Amino acid sequence: MQDPHNALFSAKAITPTPEQLAIQTASARSLLIEANAGAAKTTTLALRMAESWQRGTLPDAFLALVHTDTACEALRAALKKIGVPAPVRQRMRVATFEQFCTHLLADPSARALPVPVLNTPEQLRPHVWQAVQQVENNAQGGRWQSALQLPAQGDSGFVEEFLAVAARLKGTLADEHARDGQAASPDYAEALGVDFTLLCVFLAGERLRLQGLANEPLFRGPHDATYDLARALHQGAMPADYPRWPLGVRSLCVD
Repeated sequence: MQDPHNALFSAKAITPTPEQLAIQTASARSLLIEANAGAAKTTTLALRMAESWQRGTLPDAFLALVHTDTACEALRAALKKIGVPAPVRQRMRVATFEQFCTHLLADPSARALPVPVLNTPEQLRPHVWQAVQQVENNAQGGRWQSALQLPAQGDSGFVEEFLAVAARLKGTLADEHARDGQAASPDYAEALGVDFTLLCVFLAGERLRLQGLANEPLFRGPHDATYDLARALHQGAMPADYPRWPLGVRSLCVD
């Protein structure tokens, strides 16, 4: 750690605590800060960014990733509150993970239309039932047909349960990490901790959404851009595969 008294950035409107100053001026290239909700983590991150800027990092070389639009606004507000000049903070890139991944995955030629985003259960419901129908069609005479418990058409409870399971599978890359070439069997579903029917519908739904691994998916649901990029990187994609990859970033911050 550097001496906190050597801080080059002097905050306005607040008096940083000794702990905040220590984080602001730390010389370590990477820092992991853990604290409870309400412990001023966002303000501390803003102090760290401001110090880095004051020590020579160009505003365009910052990338701050957060989980929600509200968190984006909170970080921008913290940068403003502590006194980072408007022309500087406006050049510091602050985005949600989903916004960042959507930008990376977009066709840089701008010839293609943006991938439709479906954010609500109502928008996603027809695609869920299309996946259910595909599972039913494919199961006829199949090895594990008797293990399936397909829902009645229009069962809203099933759609709600399915979307929750799909979010967990995507958020953890559980299938990608565990599959290793094995069949999606009832035993495999049990090992994942997922109902077999829900797993089959999930896999069918992804095949439909990805259109057989076409260049662009048919649509994206909540957080699907993050999932699509994470899955691609897991499968061996490299930054060079993405023309919009931010190679100029010198300060990566996550809140």
